Amino acid sequence: MKGLLARMQGLRIKLILVFLLVGLVPLLGAMWVATETVSDMLERDIVSKLNQALTHGERYMENEGNRLALIAHTILSDDSLKGLDYEASRREALKIRKSQGVDFVCVCNGSIVKGDPDIGFPHRKGALPKSFGVTTVIYRGEDLPALVGVYRQGQWTGVAGKLISTSLLEDMEELTGVEVAVWLRGSRAWGVPDNLSDTEKNRIERWLKRVTIKGIPLYDEEMEMGGQEYKTVLVPLKSWRGEPLGMLMLSLSDKQTFESLLVSKRYFALIMGLGVLLSVTLGWWVAGRISQPVQRFAASADAIAQGNYSLEVPLTHRQDEIGSLARAFERMRQGLREAQRREKLASLGELSAGLAHEVRNPLGIIKNAAEGLLNRERSQKERELLLEIIVKESKRLNKLVSDFLTFARPTPPKKVEGSLKKLVEEVAFSMKGEIEKKGIALKLELDEALLPFDRDQMRQVLINLFLNALDATPEGGEIGVSLLKEKQEVYLRLWDTGKGIPREHMDKVFDPFFTTKEKGTGLGLALAYRIVEEHGGTIKVDSREGKGTMVEIRLPVTKGKPLYEPEG
Repeated sequence: MKGLLARMQGLRIKLILVFLLVGLVPLLGAMWVATETVSDMLERDIVSKLNQALTHGERYMENEGNRLALIAHTILSDDSLKGLDYEASRREALKIRKSQGVDFVCVCNGSIVKGDPDIGFPHRKGALPKSFGVTTVIYRGEDLPALVGVYRQGQWTGVAGKLISTSLLEDMEELTGVEVAVWLRGSRAWGVPDNLSDTEKNRIERWLKRVTIKGIPLYDEEMEMGGQEYKTVLVPLKSWRGEPLGMLMLSLSDKQTFESLLVSKRYFALIMGLGVLLSVTLGWWVAGRISQPVQRFAASADAIAQGNYSLEVPLTHRQDEIGSLARAFERMRQGLREAQRREKLASLGELSAGLAHEVRNPLGIIKNAAEGLLNRERSQKERELLLEIIVKESKRLNKLVSDFLTFARPTPPKKVEGSLKKLVEEVAFSMKGEIEKKGIALKLELDEALLPFDRDQMRQVLINLFLNALDATPEGGEIGVSLLKEKQEVYLRLWDTGKGIPREHMDKVFDPFFTTKEKGTGLGLALAYRIVEEHGGTIKVDSREGKGTMVEIRLPVTKGKPLYEPEG
């Protein structure tokens, strides 16, 4: 026993070690996987965002080109510029620029240009697209790339445009959410840092040659500009005739892309560390609170299983389920010790072993549920379910102990003359609700039968028989009770159309703790056998598997010689 108690004292340590192995290691692994997953997701998100930006940029260029062409059509069709003199047309062009959000508008006929004051001759002969496209314009004396919309009407041509180097870049950055720059041949650039080193400039020039010569984008490039690392997509910038002008650079800096990743990793590690520390602390405390009473109960159960009834059960003073269980254990211990002292149970060792076995089952369930509460990944709903299991199994243990006490410490029947028919009707009426709820038919065929019997003990026999029949009978089945008096004997038969009892189990049905039910105690028929025997009667069971079961009780009518003379 000392060795057992010493081993049980280690349960708390074992619970903590199991928690660390089962909970902490996967938790740390999950943290590592989560951070790596977040990192990969952000990397993929960067590439995806740049590709989406490229798609949105291309769509924007097309939509904006169509809009510019529509503006060109409007200013040419309504004579808003060509019918005015030069000064008036320039003033009108300024109004149109502000209202339409463009950089320049004009109409021209050969060398005659009316409209925007910042545009001289905006194109070489034959260089303007048919509808819209990128071309080079002379803006304030400088050749600059622009997206222009064009409309022709007779000898006149209407033009509306946006400079790629200024407003178009700003619009694209706002639309795509990334940094947009343009790099032209001749090292002219807009939207790039001013403090580029010669090495950085040379690298960009190499990219410019690759992009303009091959005419295809370069994806997922890494570069340094102005002291910051960038992820970049490089797109060739061509005129509407396919002439290479330079390249567009769509970029996301390290500060934009990886700052959130670093922050998330740091907070992730901090939160997980605090969570682990809190979990271990709570786990240690909860393990102690739960394991200690379970250890002491387990020690008591093992002591009882070994036939030692002198060890008093602790915790009987508690006013919760554990206290109720402890008091039930103590009553059981006292009852077994009394039964041992009187030597009325010839098979006390076998009964004790059976009881310990039956006790261990719900105790094991309680222990597993308690260990499940230690798992921090359990949801609140799962924790409530585990607590319900502990309460339910405690009540089950309490009933088991109470039934065992009744069996192990029987009291002589207090026989009083009465109507067995009336008692059967009362019990059947009390069970009627459960029977009808399950959809089972109840049949009673009762003759009047007056005989001496202990009303409480026979009520217990009838309830146990009804419960067995109710458990075995499926929906749509039948349960019947017949009571027949013949001369000096009364025959009470209770039958059902349930699943029956296998033949190999028939010899064990009256053995204590033998049961085929998942939640049964195995004491119902044993108690019924003892009570009927004490009344001088007999009880037998006849069953066919798949057909049903009938229990027959024979009781003497008079106080004379019993039908069965119990030993002792």
